[in-house]
Amino acid sequence: MESKKVPVVSAVIPCLNEEKYIGDCIASVVESDFPKDSLEIFVVDGLSSDSSRDVINKYCEGYDNVILIDNPKKILAAAWNLGIKHARGDIIIAMNAHAKIEPDYIKSCLKYLDEYEADCVGPVIVTHPQDETLIGKTIATAMSHPFGVGNSKFRTGVKKPTWVDTVHLCAYKKEVFDKVGVYNEELIRSQDIELHMRLKRAGGKILLAPGITIHYYTRTNPKGFIRYGFINGYWVTRPYCFGAFMAGLRHLVPLFFVLSILLLCIGSFWIAELEFLAIFILILYGLAAFAAAIHAAITQKRAIYIVLLPFIFASYHITYGFGALYGMVKAIFSKRFWLGVYSTYIK
Repeated sequence: MESKKVPVVSAVIPCLNEEKYIGDCIASVVESDFPKDSLEIFVVDGLSSDSSRDVINKYCEGYDNVILIDNPKKILAAAWNLGIKHARGDIIIAMNAHAKIEPDYIKSCLKYLDEYEADCVGPVIVTHPQDETLIGKTIATAMSHPFGVGNSKFRTGVKKPTWVDTVHLCAYKKEVFDKVGVYNEELIRSQDIELHMRLKRAGGKILLAPGITIHYYTRTNPKGFIRYGFINGYWVTRPYCFGAFMAGLRHLVPLFFVLSILLLCIGSFWIAELEFLAIFILILYGLAAFAAAIHAAITQKRAIYIVLLPFIFASYHITYGFGALYGMVKAIFSKRFWLGVYSTYIK
């Protein structure tokens, strides 16, 4: 009986000043249990100014299948697109320098792609803190809790393979990019969501598989975390400027929360009772955040989370909401936004 041919897999790893993480990321791929002669690894570097390139070059010298590509645009979408352009693989794995894969990751991706006839398969992400401090661990917990990230199933997990609208750091059949195009380089963030929107509209199938795990190191420096929240929110609505309507309800909840408080506070100058409604909403939010903190504290067996998590939840949701509001304001003054509204909802 003839054995099944092993497909060629191309892993694409964007990098920009990731000296702390890029080595472990590359190592996790080269040390996977997938046949080395069927695996190529493209590290697409945005001309890093730290020692990242030294680390990358050591792997290039030690492994024939590790290839360095320069990315002068320095953005994720361009990095993934460069990797796709050079790839000879039947399967493309879009990675991130902040992530590490399990040894069976690639084989598991191929298994689910084949068994479920999916176009794209994504892992459940295990979130780790960049800094092993109490605040760092609390932030990592918030970023994997349903109250923190909503129904983002690839962060909160699923018990069985589930068809979803989007996944993160996933494996694609290369034919997907021939069918719907590559990543949109107008987008600094949310490129994968926009790509998956196009894939779903074209009849593609996206699978979230609990049997696949990837370890992701999230930003846990307080200043960086606040900036991370604002940028994430901004790039949820900023794509509207380019006519890309892709944000789901869970992406817009922080925007509605922040906007409602702002409007009620402004309105209270004329109608005093609106101030009490704003306070009522804030109290409800506080109670929900406290309940979620208790749940996380019990699950993680860390009582201190009861005190810290409500503040972490609030800081992320508020900065995210203001970022989304800023992006929406910019979109409203964009001609392509109104053209997109017309073509999507009116025409």
